[in-house]
Amino acid sequence: MITRAAIQHLRLKFSVLLMPVFWLGLFQYYLSPSMNYCNPLEDWDRVLVAFIVWHLFIYPASNAFNSYQDVDSGPIGSIQSPLPTDNSVLYTSFVMNMIGALLALYVSELFTFFVLIYITTSTLYSWRKIRLKRFPILGFLTVFIFQGAWISLSCLLLIGCCLPYPSVFLTIATAASFLFGGGYPITQIYQHEQDRKDGVRTISMLLGIKGTIIFSGLMNAIGMALLFFVLWKMNHTYLIAIYLLCMIPTLYQFSKWAQVVFKDETQANYKNVMKMTWISAICNNIAFILFILLTYLLN
Repeated sequence: MITRAAIQHLRLKFSVLLMPVFWLGLFQYYLSPSMNYCNPLEDWDRVLVAFIVWHLFIYPASNAFNSYQDVDSGPIGSIQSPLPTDNSVLYTSFVMNMIGALLALYVSELFTFFVLIYITTSTLYSWRKIRLKRFPILGFLTVFIFQGAWISLSCLLLIGCCLPYPSVFLTIATAASFLFGGGYPITQIYQHEQDRKDGVRTISMLLGIKGTIIFSGLMNAIGMALLFFVLWKMNHTYLIAIYLLCMIPTLYQFSKWAQVVFKDETQANYKNVMKMTWISAICNNIAFILFILLTYLLN
């Protein structure tokens, strides 16, 4: 039986925060100067299944397993007041992972491999017998790689065609890690005390509150530079302006929040971090969906 706690700890709306990586990965198919090469719309069923696999099954399953292992009493992710976890949270996580992996087979066996590796690393990240998250650098790199580049590269397996420019796609994958994995320490910034009691030392604790903000800002700057380089190289320079325009609310909110936190570190709280995170996710989702639509219409 699925309990209220199991449903809550799936954190389904949290998938929206991770969604920009998928859109950026899908955009790779439109980087070719000519749409004659391949088009995701021709294999829309595989793209849809892959979207469902990641956002409705694998990410939520990972969230639930992490909650079960952490037993948090304070705010986590998109939950301000988490319910106590029970065995149904763990069982639901297992079932969701199994369904997601089986659905992934519809896309391809190689895509399923990417999904299974993600499930494994996510489990090792949270599982108390291993618990990679308790190591600041190793825990950060796990999220940096597997919630960024790994997801982006998995999108290359959605369509039955070969894509040119492998170096470009590796650059896009790297940009995804810097843009989204690089922002991960910000979501740890209000959990220092809770993590300390749990024996976890995050990279945010290592850097400190101010250091975390500077670090995430630098990581995002590198990610944007890599993305802009690809857009310039592939003759899509107009998309740089589109991205910067879409990101105005994020850049404004981040700079405003950083100024406040540098004066008063108590402002690095759950409410403000979630506000910052949601604004960033919405802006990135809009930007990358526009990337896909504009390049499709103009090619």
